[in-house]
Amino acid sequence: MQINQSTGANSLYQPKNEQSVSTKTASDNSNKHVSGEQVSISPAGHSAEAKWQQIAAKYDVTNISTNDRATMAAELRGNGLISTKDQMAMMAPLSMNDDLETKVDFLSINRESLAVERGEPSALKLLALLEQLHALANNGGNVQGSIANNLSDV
Repeated sequence: MQINQSTGANSLYQPKNEQSVSTKTASDNSNKHVSGEQVSISPAGHSAEAKWQQIAAKYDVTNISTNDRATMAAELRGNGLISTKDQMAMMAPLSMNDDLETKVDFLSINRESLAVERGEPSALKLLALLEQLHALANNGGNVQGSIANNLSDV
């Protein structure tokens, strides 16, 4: 499954038939019926969510070395979560003299990059990946909704 393609992300969600939901408010004892669509998540979607969560828990994108970024990118690619192009962008050295073991705030570096400022799609996509990993590592964000939506538009 590739998250960077909206068709792959859309296959994670399988709409079910509309159904009524009864709700009661504290100030109103009457039942209200709200019509809505339910979504079920496929086993592949649950598996992808778990993989994103596991990888995000291992790495801190605000304190990461180039070697660790390369390992993280390889894990994401190996699990089919990012494309080869995304992997290369994530693991690229910061400069010709990059110390591969020095930890840096890679998320901030990307937020402040000229490529992001210019709106370059590949830079925006990398930033979205990093922000999602950071959110998952810090508060267990919702991977299905946010990753699929963020990356399919970039």
